[in-house]
Amino acid sequence: MSEKKCIKCEKGIMEKGFVIDWTIGGAAQSQWAKEISKFFRAPKGKAEKVTTYRCMECGYLESYAEKK
Repeated sequence: MSEKKCIKCEKGIMEKGFVIDWTIGGAAQSQWAKEISKFFRAPKGKAEKVTTYRCMECGYLESYAEKK
């Protein structure tokens, strides 16, 4: 896979990572879901992890829901 170039500054290389969601039990990777249950306990259907790329030059963040 080739390096992903920043669309904002057009100079930096995008570094793969993720945004941390802090929970009572510690930390977890953010997830995307189309809907959430009535009482905000769990997503309806399948949740997908969110991968975030950060430009090593300007700090711009770009996020994608992982497709399995």
